[in-house]
Amino acid sequence: MSDFSENPPKPIRGTEETTFPVPAQLPPLDRGISRKERLITLLAAAIVAGFVSVAVIFGVRAFQGNVMFGPEILEHNLLLKQQGSVTVGDDNPVEIYYPISYNSPPNLTILATPKGSVLIVEQKADHFKIKKNTGLITVDVQWQAQGARPAPK
Repeated sequence: MSDFSENPPKPIRGTEETTFPVPAQLPPLDRGISRKERLITLLAAAIVAGFVSVAVIFGVRAFQGNVMFGPEILEHNLLLKQQGSVTVGDDNPVEIYYPISYNSPPNLTILATPKGSVLIVEQKADHFKIKKNTGLITVDVQWQAQGARPAPK
């Protein structure tokens, strides 16, 4: 049998007793705080928390723009932008209807290859007509339209 005096057990790390310096004396916390003071403090903290949360929400919206809150913001946006493509093959005008019609004829941009190979024959709020302007067999046309969104029904 071994004796503890010969081989004392090693102390476990973190269990040593240490003495900490005595902090400065603070006033006792059981000072008589009235209900009125507690209510005012609670109310002030709630108001400050409300202002901070509103500032954070608007800050996030301003930073992220329309990406995160797109549908909500775009409902108030009055512009509608649409695009598409079509192949014009013969000399007869081709009629293209917009997926969503506009309030009035939109600002229509035609992107054709080669440039100037098509002409806009007619443009209305719900469609436009184009025809080939060159002797090419076919012309691939991309179009973009932007204008006033129709009024909700």
